[in-house]
Amino acid sequence: MGQDSGAIRAEIAETRRRLGATVEALAYKTNVRARVGDSIAEKRDSLIATKETLVHAVTDGNVDSEHGGHFVKNASGRAHEILQAIRAAAHRRDDAASPSPVGEETIA
Repeated sequence: MGQDSGAIRAEIAETRRRLGATVEALAYKTNVRARVGDSIAEKRDSLIATKETLVHAVTDGNVDSEHGGHFVKNASGRAHEILQAIRAAAHRRDDAASPSPVGEETIA
């Protein structure tokens, strides 16, 4: 035996730690509902940030009448895109949560 028992125990502990992290990562990858929920949260945060940017720009007087319409149109378009992405993600989450009929595969 070339290694003492302390070194072997330390190696086993490190292997267990790495294996635990790998199992956790795999569990997250297979949990579509959680992943979609995270995606929805990110998109919701982006939508809120877009709204706050628009509100601050307008209330602080940083948007003049000449450029205001363009600014509002861009912010509104971005908010609409984010909202559509949230709806699509929620639909995927709901599809992942409902069981598929026996013999049919669910495509994600």
